[in-house]
Amino acid sequence: DVMEIGSSPLPMGAVVPVKVLGSLELIDEGETDHKIIAIRVDDPDAYRINDMSSLEYAKPGITEKLIDWLKMYKTSDGKGVNELAQEYPTTKTEAIGIIEECHQRWQALRSGGSNTHGFYLGR
Repeated sequence: DVMEIGSSPLPMGAVVPVKVLGSLELIDEGETDHKIIAIRVDDPDAYRINDMSSLEYAKPGITEKLIDWLKMYKTSDGKGVNELAQEYPTTKTEAIGIIEECHQRWQALRSGGSNTHGFYLGR
């Protein structure tokens, strides 16, 4: 999942070029669910935001708001507070590594080199 933190909303499911800034790691039903934090490359603030430190400098308090939102968003459905693997985001480099690892797994799944039981691959 990608959380785009730009200046204006995007339609749900939109595919746009982004700069990866970091990630947060939500624990969902015992498994890590990576939430990549990014900004659209055409956002007015993108020129000055390149990682989590510059994001926090440009938009003070946003990291805390993202963490709070991830912890609380399921409570509106009557569920408990979510847990994060850590209370701070990963680095840009770590987040890119997560994306690369997930992409490699997807490629293996698509090529049949991985267990595809239960996955619809659109063939």
